[in-house]
Amino acid sequence: MLKIDNMQWDALLPSFQKIEKHKETFSYANAFLLRLLSAYDQSCNKEILRAAHSFAEWICTAPEEELAYEIRMLNLLQTVKRMRDLNQEEIRMLYRIISNKETSDLILTGAYLLLGEQVPAEMYFANMSVEDQKEFTQYPIYHFWKNEPC
Repeated sequence: MLKIDNMQWDALLPSFQKIEKHKETFSYANAFLLRLLSAYDQSCNKEILRAAHSFAEWICTAPEEELAYEIRMLNLLQTVKRMRDLNQEEIRMLYRIISNKETSDLILTGAYLLLGEQVPAEMYFANMSVEDQKEFTQYPIYHFWKNEPC
């Protein structure tokens, strides 16, 4: 993505939205969002981050059956956190996710990272299988574990 010359980052979402929708549209959009966030973390290009934020906001309109609320919120909030500190309402959203007894260790790890709470993030990370841990380290949210902001 970073090697494309003359990319019009702001045109990506409108182009994506023109594609005929089906039950996996938001899953594909979410995967693309994660690639945008990874590209931003490598480049610190604010245009990429703005495009990612647009995707994250649009993805939040997805129905629950197409993409889980927790995933939508974590991805929106990790995008926001790259732009600025989280506000009180955003922090409350993360604590609501954390307080749900059915929340997976993967989501809990991400939520605690966004809150800047490394110790609980490490505890939930340790509960994951080795395969899930390896997968988690590939997600852009892991950027907050390494604490390498742009």
